[in-house]
Amino acid sequence: MSAVSALVAETVTILVSLAVLIKVFAFLIKSLTTAVNALRELELATINWQQVQQRRRRQQQKRHKNSRP
Repeated sequence: MSAVSALVAETVTILVSLAVLIKVFAFLIKSLTTAVNALRELELATINWQQVQQRRRRQQQKRHKNSRP
C-alpha cells in the first residue's frame, strides 16, 4: 500500500508542478501580448505624428509659395 501512496503523492506533485508551469506560461503570454499591443499603439502614434508633421510642412510650403510675388 505504501508503494501506491508514494505513486499517488508523486503524481499529485507532478500535476501541481504542471499547473504552476501553465500559470507561469499564461502570465508570460499575457505580458507579451500587453507589450506587443503597447508597441502597436506606439507605432500608430508615431505614424500619426509623422502624418501631422507632413501636413504642416505642406501647408507651410503652400503659404510660402503663395506669398512670393
